[in-house]
Amino acid sequence: MRPDWNRWVRRGRWALLGSLAYLGLNVLEVVLGSYRDRTGMADCAIILGAAVWPGERPSLALRARTWRGGEVYRAGYTRHLILTGSVGKHPPAEAEVMRRLLTAWGVPAEAMVLEDQAKTTAESARLCAEIMRRRGWESALIVSDPWHTPRAARLFRREGIRALPCPAFDSPTWTRLGKRLYYTLREAAILASRRFLS
Repeated sequence: MRPDWNRWVRRGRWALLGSLAYLGLNVLEVVLGSYRDRTGMADCAIILGAAVWPGERPSLALRARTWRGGEVYRAGYTRHLILTGSVGKHPPAEAEVMRRLLTAWGVPAEAMVLEDQAKTTAESARLCAEIMRRRGWESALIVSDPWHTPRAARLFRREGIRALPCPAFDSPTWTRLGKRLYYTLREAAILASRRFLS
């Protein structure tokens, strides 16, 4: 019996169209969520790490996230900052580089709590939630790049935290169109794959 190639082509075409539509819905979710800024009063602000460059220098994204966290602290939205991120490709830990920046910008040491073990956003959510529970904190501003805050806030909510997205709109991964497109598509692919596998 000869295979019905036309039928297989049709099935493949519909499967491809379905996959593209599914990815498109996730792209839309990331794009819409990126603009959701719910900055307000919270028990703490959690600044999610980004790359450290050679020579212990913060990447531009890490600097932008840290600056945003310092802004909400100085504006009085919170009295506590949790800095999360382990050692990546270059030492020291992302949390430590953030601490140095915030100290240089005048944030007192007693306002900062370092979490320097997390290597992923999910690990940051779990480990920061443990810190919050020990201190009796229930709400947190989630500070990261705009394309990242929707998924990050969702992961913190799964840990029982009242998570409020607090995007760093000055990050170069957002202000530069090519980078924004790349990271939005990447984030949408992560969302799509995790939903498919869950």
